[in-house]
Amino acid sequence: MIPENATTTYSVGSTSDSSRSMYLFLEPRVVNLLERFVEKEAAVEREIAEELFAIAPEQNETDEELLEELEIQESEPVYNDLALDALPPGEVTRMFIAMQQDEMSRSIDVPVIVAKGKVDGPVLGITSALHGNELNGITLIAKLFREIDVETLRGTVIGIPVLNPPGFARHQRAFHDGVDLNRCFPGKKNGNCSQVYCSVILEKLVTKFDYHVDLHTASFGRINSLYVRADMNNSITHHMALLQKAQIIVHNTAPDGSLRSAAMSHDIPCITVEIGNPLKIQHDFVEDALKGVASTLDWLDMLPIHTEDRDDPDTEPLDRNTTVCSRSYWIFSQHGGMLTVGPPTCTWVKKGEVIATVRNMFGDIVTKYKAPEDGIVVGKSVNPICSTGDRILHLGVCDDTFGKKVNDGH
Repeated sequence: MIPENATTTYSVGSTSDSSRSMYLFLEPRVVNLLERFVEKEAAVEREIAEELFAIAPEQNETDEELLEELEIQESEPVYNDLALDALPPGEVTRMFIAMQQDEMSRSIDVPVIVAKGKVDGPVLGITSALHGNELNGITLIAKLFREIDVETLRGTVIGIPVLNPPGFARHQRAFHDGVDLNRCFPGKKNGNCSQVYCSVILEKLVTKFDYHVDLHTASFGRINSLYVRADMNNSITHHMALLQKAQIIVHNTAPDGSLRSAAMSHDIPCITVEIGNPLKIQHDFVEDALKGVASTLDWLDMLPIHTEDRDDPDTEPLDRNTTVCSRSYWIFSQHGGMLTVGPPTCTWVKKGEVIATVRNMFGDIVTKYKAPEDGIVVGKSVNPICSTGDRILHLGVCDDTFGKKVNDGH
């Protein structure tokens, strides 16, 4: 019993102390409860998964036949180099040669056709579509290998229909980096994209040739005659040029950066044959150019033709209407507007003759261009949209001698 005069004292903690005590009391119990809940949930999930696995149907076994049916079979093998000695004699072999890799880590593969005779002899290389939009040479090579008799062939003929697959796929002149490959030779092994590609062209393909015919056409917006570029001071390329029986031959010492220049620097006689116009197949031009390639095979004694039956351009008169030019050059526009070029290809123009006009957007004639000297029209622009510096007309000139160094700027 508490006396009436006793004082009762209560010790009550602060609110924060009370909350802390409650937290310390509850924390381990809550954690334990959550852990048991997680374990139970996991056990339930495992049980469900096991039940689903038990009732799920088994996967089909590997269907080898279906995979074989779906697999894309390459029509021709892909090799890392052109090994002529390894190819069977007396046969035509088709293949792709891997050049370098593209952005998808896949190789850029060049199609190659090799006709290898049973008897050893020269190696003639024929290349086409170094500019991806120049197509006539592709048709020529295909036709040549359909007609060639490999059983009687002496030596080897190598045809490369498309030397620039990325440009061909894009319908464009340049390589996929936008660079003109025929300005990049001999290239560089550690250079930029186009330089590396050009060095590989030489290493894997062109250096395997003994003789070389490089097939081209005009570029976009221009048209060409059937003409040959060759160093006419070189006795072998002089002879090869005449054998083509082209409409025009232009003396041109191989310009720096060109495939022809690179081949010649490796002592491989090379000529360039320009077969008409871009992005089209001109069968008449192809047939005429094919005769020139066949004449080259005859001259090299690669086909069984008797000597007395073979064309000899050094002794035969040039009754094939071939005009041999000692030099040629392009005439460029100094004005912009709408261009009209008058004279057709293979026609002669006189000094002072009007060859082209440029009109402004109101139809007024801004200027007239005249032939600076007598000459023959090798090629010309057919694109009416013209700016300062655009090409107008390729003029061939016939002098008495062939210059030691002559370059028409390609």
